Amino acid sequence: LIFEDIASLLYGMQVFIDKVRTYQSGIVIGVVRMKNGFMDYVQLGAQYADHKLNVILRGNTHNIVGEVQFLLRRMYEFKSKAHDLYAIQRDEEFIASSVSKMLPSLTDIKQQIKIAASLGDAKRIVALMVHCNLVVDDILAIDDTTQESILKPICKSGNVTAFRLITSLMSEPQIVSHLFT
Repeated sequence: LIFEDIASLLYGMQVFIDKVRTYQSGIVIGVVRMKNGFMDYVQLGAQYADHKLNVILRGNTHNIVGEVQFLLRRMYEFKSKAHDLYAIQRDEEFIASSVSKMLPSLTDIKQQIKIAASLGDAKRIVALMVHCNLVVDDILAIDDTTQESILKPICKSGNVTAFRLITSLMSEPQIVSHLFT
């Protein structure tokens, strides 16, 4: 709830608490905790501050705890701007911690083929072949060190469609060679 000045905030909070105590607040049936963020404002200096009430909300089968924030309009405006900056910072942290680590595997075609094969994902295998201009010989050996065939993870996945797709592109001797060597 947003207020223009501290007096109206305190009055609004008192009215809210009185309504809860007298069971006149709809699904809000109790206050379980009060946190006065203005104490930090006084002790630590000028910064964002609000007053929070953790309340019990009546549910159909279970009650849950919710939060009601009482804040001044200036704090609300500050919070909105700070939230935008926080979102930018979180995006930057996400990129630094995950996307940059995942990017090599996302751009590694052999890795993508290996993943698609282990999932038996025929559509993904076809998409990789089309988008990367690959022929069956390009995708048969998915592990350069062990020379493991794409057919082994496809067989392990049990996907008949993916198996039929790859074997339809191979000669019989190739199939035997890749399955039994």
